[in-house]
Amino acid sequence: MAVKDFILASSSPQRKALLAAIYFEPKKCEPADIDETPHKDEKPTAYVKRMAQEKALAVVKNNPGEVILASDTIIAVGLKIFQKAKDAKDQEDKVRQMSGRAHRVITAVCLINKEGKESIRVNSNKVFVKKMSEEEIKEYID
Repeated sequence: MAVKDFILASSSPQRKALLAAIYFEPKKCEPADIDETPHKDEKPTAYVKRMAQEKALAVVKNNPGEVILASDTIIAVGLKIFQKAKDAKDQEDKVRQMSGRAHRVITAVCLINKEGKESIRVNSNKVFVKKMSEEEIKEYID
């Protein structure tokens, strides 16, 4: 039986599928319309925490007294934050920058309960991408 007593602050089919895999199904999905521009000199972990929190807070405004679940995931190469690729060329450039390097995949989750109390958790995983040829990069993007 799936738990359905929460609103997912996202329109991501991947997030919904991940939750379904552990028997959590939101009663509603509502994407947060927020500015996702990093602040000047904002560190990747601080940024991803802020994004998850701002998404949850934006959705709770329209749904007071509801449980809200929001999250954000980024890739960080050093202190550089990689946003979602805008197009194939941007994606190719980002893969090229990660080729032969380690990067971090950082996810923050924010839960707001029915009383409005917030809880935020962050997870970071280091990933190493082998040195890729131009042909491998293009194949990966395709």
